[in-house]
Amino acid sequence: MNWEVIGAMGEVLGALAVFLTLIYLAAQVRQHTKLMDENRKVELSRNAQMRTENRLMMQLAAIENEHVRNAVAKMRVVPASEIVKKLDELSHDEYESYRHYLMMQALIIENMWYQGQEQLIDASLTENIVPAITNFGHIWKEMGMLNTLRADFRMEVDRILGETDA
Repeated sequence: MNWEVIGAMGEVLGALAVFLTLIYLAAQVRQHTKLMDENRKVELSRNAQMRTENRLMMQLAAIENEHVRNAVAKMRVVPASEIVKKLDELSHDEYESYRHYLMMQALIIENMWYQGQEQLIDASLTENIVPAITNFGHIWKEMGMLNTLRADFRMEVDRILGETDA
């Protein structure tokens, strides 16, 4: 056998190896993509469950704690734009309980906003963020809650409130 034939066979075998490697890599990429899609669905489900649990915690707090229950009952009948003016009508315990209740709410909304910004959740799940900020942003500011939240979220609250105040 001469060296030219051996070289040609080596090139054919090399090309075949490259072709088989490409097929293998394509299968791996397809499998990885499918796995990523499944992980994304699991994460969306987990996020939805977390939001539900957080919401249930808020409702439970309102039901179990007399001060929260009273404050929420008093403030529920007040238009959102008037709540800041009515805070003085709450007792000290009601005020503090209501503040903690609203802080839980602000944290949930901040978390949803952040996940929406990072595209970790479906955009349809973030549709209620702007109305919530519009309704409660002034209250969060008045009660000094925004300082404990992310700086970029505080800027978003200021932007939304600036648009609604204009």
